[in-house]
Amino acid sequence: MMMSSVTRTPREYKHPKLSRLYFILLGVLVWVIISGCESGLSTATRVPAKTSSKVQMIGYIEDLYEQPGAMYISFDQIEWFDGTDAGRAMREDGLCGDSEPVCEPPNPFYIRNRDEKLVPFRVSEQVAIIMQTLSHQTDGNFEWDERIDLDRFQQAYNSESTSCLKSVPYWITVDRGVVITIREQYIP
Repeated sequence: MMMSSVTRTPREYKHPKLSRLYFILLGVLVWVIISGCESGLSTATRVPAKTSSKVQMIGYIEDLYEQPGAMYISFDQIEWFDGTDAGRAMREDGLCGDSEPVCEPPNPFYIRNRDEKLVPFRVSEQVAIIMQTLSHQTDGNFEWDERIDLDRFQQAYNSESTSCLKSVPYWITVDRGVVITIREQYIP
């Protein structure tokens, strides 16, 4: 009795180690493809933008504190949407009815904060801090992209006269668990 080549299993699939390796590699490939296919994240920032070992994210600095030998922040990561993505996110969150033809935020942005979990990060002593609303020029306009050091940031953050700095979001860049940049997000 002769077996048809169609019903025979190829030799490489009969070997248990090769078969297991094949399925493991297939599983890893499928995971890589699926994890790279997040949709609708063009301006949402919940998924950090990675550049080598650096991660950039936006959120609120809920606390700025010292521990022996280092400064730390407690960070509450948020999602920032602008443009048409802001309206889409608002509709997803039930803030616009389905019958409303246009869903627009009152400002040109929308902030989503589904998880208010605080994450501690150590702040580099050489952190680059860029502020948008800390100081004013002689004509009354803000001093945009003002670079300050960590001591001045700590003083401003803890001052009653600039307590608004505790309620604005900041873009931070984290490299290997250490904050290397802090940039205030201007809120009109």
